[in-house]
Order: sequence, then structure tokens, then C-alpha cells
Amino acid sequence: MPPGRPTVFNDEVCELILEALERGFNENQACGYAGIGYSTYLRWKSEAQDHKTNTPKKCFFEKVDIALSKREQVLINPVIDKIVEEQSAYYALEYAKLRLKAKIARDAKDTQDKLIDAQLIEITEDDVEWINHVSNYNK
Repeated sequence: MPPGRPTVFNDEVCELILEALERGFNENQACGYAGIGYSTYLRWKSEAQDHKTNTPKKCFFEKVDIALSKREQVLINPVIDKIVEEQSAYYALEYAKLRLKAKIARDAKDTQDKLIDAQLIEITEDDVEWINHVSNYNK
């Protein structure tokens, strides 16, 4: 047996993470759901990116990318349904604006070690009203 702590990278943990992502959890929340630390997950991700060949971790993170795209659909579909139902360009524009702000926030988080420039993604009162409207729709 090699010295050190045994790895928690196994099929059960991977499946729990993928399941959580598909249900709409973000990566940090999915790690909590699976019972591992987010820093461990990020280390696995870094190790997977360092390898040129297909390793179990690299294959897992390919599945993570697919699960994240499904996550987007889980989160987006209720909003799209509301836009179509009300046939409102206003809702569509508000939605597009929030999606852009969310993308900027994610990019800033990825590239600046979770430091987000508050001025870059300032949330206005209109944004809060829109978020409240959508959350009331989902109840």
C-alpha cells in the first residue's frame, strides 16, 4: 500500500457530483453534496488538465462539462417558458442582461481567484425586480 492518505476519487463520489450538477447545483455545491472539499475538486481538475492522455480524472471532467451544460438547461428552461408564455421582449432582454452579468462573474471568478470586481457586475434595482419576478414564477 502506498504511503499517504487514500484518494476519495472513486465512482461513487464522481456520480454524486455529476448528479448534483445536473440538478442545478454549482460545482462548489456539488462537492458538498458528494462530501468532498472544493479544493480537492479543483486539484483533481488541475491534474486532469495536466495530462495529455485519457485518465480517469480527465474522462470525469469531460462528463462534468456535459453535466454543466445540462445544469444550464435545468436553470434556463423555467425562464424561457415564462418569456414564451408572456411573449415579452422586455423579459427576454432582462434575461439576456442577467446571463451576461453571470458570465462575467464566472469568468472573473475563474481568472481572478474568486475576486470579482463589483463595478463590473453591479446589480441594479431592475435586476433585483427581475430576479424576484422569476423566483415568484418558480414557486
